[in-house]
Amino acid sequence: MARTIPPLGEEVVNAVEQAWKQAQEDWARKRLLVVRLIAQHELTTEQIAQVAGVSCKTVFNYRDLVVEGGVAALLHRNWAGGRTPGVSTFVWAKV
Repeated sequence: MARTIPPLGEEVVNAVEQAWKQAQEDWARKRLLVVRLIAQHELTTEQIAQVAGVSCKTVFNYRDLVVEGGVAALLHRNWAGGRTPGVSTFVWAKV
C-alpha cells in the first residue's frame, strides 16, 4: 500500500507557485515540480517520482524540506562539487 502524502499548507503552496514563476536552475525546477505535483493531489507518490525522474523517498524528502523550512530550504543544497583528483597535474602530464 502506498504511503499517503499529507497536504501542504496554503502558505507553502503559494510560496512554491511564486518561486515557480521565477527563473530557476534545472535542479531547483525539478524540486519545485515535485512539490507542485504533491500540492495538486492528483498523482500517487510513485507517479510523481516517475514524472519528475526522482525516487519515491526523494518525493517525501522534498515535501519535508518545504514544510519544515519553506521554499528557501527546498532551493538550498549542500553540494560541494566533485572530489579533488588524487594525482597531481604534474604527475598526470608525465604519463
